[in-house]
Amino acid sequence: MRVGYAGLMRSLSTFAVAAVLGGRLLGAEITGVVIDESSGEPVRGAVVTLEESGRSVVTGADGSYVIPDVPPGPYHLSVRVLGFQSRSLHVLVPASGSLRVDLVLRADPIEVDAVVVRSRVPIRGLDVDGRDLDPTRRVSSAAIRNDPFLAEPDVIEALIGGSVSGSPESGGGLHVRGGDGDELGFLLDGIPVFSPYHSGVRSGAWNADAVSGVELRTDPTLPVDALSGAVLVSTIDPGDRLRSGGHLSTSQIGLTMNGPLAGGAGYVLSGQAGYPGLIRPPDEPSYLNGSDHDLLVKLALPLGGGDLRLLAFDNRNEVRASSRPSEIGDTPLEPGEPNVYAWRGRSLGLVWNGGARGGLTPSIRAWRAGQETSFRWNGAESGTLRVASDRVQHGLRASVQWKGLERAVVVGLLTTWDDAAYAVAADSTDQGIAGEADEKALFASYAESIGERIELSASLRASRGDGGSRLLPHVGIRARIAETVSVFAEYSRTAQTVQSLRNAESVVGRIFPPELYAGGHGTSIPVAVAHHLALGIVALPRAGMRVELEAYARSLEDLAMLDPEDGQPFASATIRPGSGSVQGGAAGLSIGSARYAVTGSAGMERVELRAGGERWTPGYAASRTARLGAIAFPTATLSIRVGWTGQFGRRGSDAIGLLEWESCNLLDMGCEFAGSPEELGELGARKLPAYNRLDVSVRKHWHFVLGRREGSVEAFATGTNLLGRANVLTYVVDPASGASAPLEMRPRAPLAIGLGWRF
Repeated sequence: MRVGYAGLMRSLSTFAVAAVLGGRLLGAEITGVVIDESSGEPVRGAVVTLEESGRSVVTGADGSYVIPDVPPGPYHLSVRVLGFQSRSLHVLVPASGSLRVDLVLRADPIEVDAVVVRSRVPIRGLDVDGRDLDPTRRVSSAAIRNDPFLAEPDVIEALIGGSVSGSPESGGGLHVRGGDGDELGFLLDGIPVFSPYHSGVRSGAWNADAVSGVELRTDPTLPVDALSGAVLVSTIDPGDRLRSGGHLSTSQIGLTMNGPLAGGAGYVLSGQAGYPGLIRPPDEPSYLNGSDHDLLVKLALPLGGGDLRLLAFDNRNEVRASSRPSEIGDTPLEPGEPNVYAWRGRSLGLVWNGGARGGLTPSIRAWRAGQETSFRWNGAESGTLRVASDRVQHGLRASVQWKGLERAVVVGLLTTWDDAAYAVAADSTDQGIAGEADEKALFASYAESIGERIELSASLRASRGDGGSRLLPHVGIRARIAETVSVFAEYSRTAQTVQSLRNAESVVGRIFPPELYAGGHGTSIPVAVAHHLALGIVALPRAGMRVELEAYARSLEDLAMLDPEDGQPFASATIRPGSGSVQGGAAGLSIGSARYAVTGSAGMERVELRAGGERWTPGYAASRTARLGAIAFPTATLSIRVGWTGQFGRRGSDAIGLLEWESCNLLDMGCEFAGSPEELGELGARKLPAYNRLDVSVRKHWHFVLGRREGSVEAFATGTNLLGRANVLTYVVDPASGASAPLEMRPRAPLAIGLGWRF
């Protein structure tokens, strides 16, 4: 055995000291901290080794280490940890005491190929582990991207199915359990947002690359003024390194970036823009023209044992369309003055979620949300009208949560100040509605698990404001009647002070979806109230399969209804109090495996609105709906999607006037909409043909490595309406001849082609 000189001298020194002290061995300890050179933060889990002795220790959470009882002499001290460059240095250990050696490491990330572990294709209903028997509708970002019914990912339209419907290809928002689009509230990371819509090819105003998930809930503790509930959109977290993603297609372009900042802070920056009219034929005034874009900024930073988040969202739209068709039959017409539809929504918010202290977790939200909407309408009979609607809401919500093993309690305070103004101006007349709606509310919620099979929940909002005092309760029960089967029942009472004066029965009001808000103290707008009752069952017959059944009923009171004789796309005459009733049922099915997923839903409902002595079924409410979609992965990077949508038993109201319409598609180079229909026939009197649409989409992605970073590129193409069926929005009556013709929307393939990337 060969012994080095250093080892021999150390052994002799140790032997001599031990002999002098009667055989008792003395030593010192080596201590220190391992630090990240770039951030100055301690490195946890680093292995510090004293090479000659073979002894190793691992650094703790604070990056510190201690090697005790080290005999005196020279040594090599090394440190190794994944993601950093290894380091080794010489140390001379004294006979006693302590030797401090701090080690600074330089980052050296290791890039590895992606490893995909696939249990089943993430699709709505099968994408949230651990909540399979929960009836709450949640959709993850992965399920949004895998939705076979969407030509491109859309955060809002991903919720459609069963008891949630949408107006086919014509905007107008979501209709939850028979409610109109303005009866739904939207929260972005807990901050209210008004009318997050676009018009034309794309609908939702949120970049799917910046969204981690979306949820639909009815809960009076949420800061919304809405009858049907709220859509809760959650954005992605900043992350620990710079990431980016984007898309470019025939309808829009978008970019999202997120990453860390100094001091543990981080950011998310996302924007997207559409370009209606970009490929429109020159000198064709009947084609839509305009622009739209969204911008989202989020900053997150640690504060007070929790985290503080600052959020800003901006949504702008302007669409111009000719007020007169380009021709009648073979007779060309002079172009009229354009109709202009413009709306802008802005939300600023601050959210602080504190750390748990003594079992209590505090939370504070403050916001300012607003929307500005303006129409310039060139009617054949009424002349030029200018319509404006402005709404600004300031709000504050503070709460404290206590959560135990089997129960959770939340109590808090909510206060809002709402200003809403609506005006219609003509050359000789000017009428308007302006009001304020202030609310101060106390709220509380309670949830408890009774044994392993029953879960109870209850919420109450007690408020007082310009609309008087009211109590808004919500109670629910969910019982597991078998290991894989649960039943649920819920009741809630909701209220809405500020309502929309957009005419949902007008074809123009359906295609251009921004709400025209009005209401509050000093106006003729009542406070609408709704009662909801729902019963249902959720079952998991086998792994990767989910079945849902639901029955629901609603009653609505004090709705702000436009005069049934008013045919403008907005209120220009008397506003009447109205009421409504809804009865319906829905079924859903989701089946998934590692290579494919199938999803389907069906719904039946009866919706009746009443005002001014008339009863009618609104145009957004089909008596029967059905959807069936599938997605398959022939390879890990290739997917094929097929989606069929049908609506039956639709009704509508005739439009009187000249109107020219052609759907948004590549072959016709854009979207055509010209005309100003001013009047409606009898509400809901026209039976519309069934809506029937089949789409097929193919997506392929590739992975690449650039430097030490891995990214991916995706290409997609969607062929729409492969059956060639027309979507009849309504019938247009010629005022001269009385003849009627269907107003058809017939998308052609391909509707969308494009690229997406992540890096």
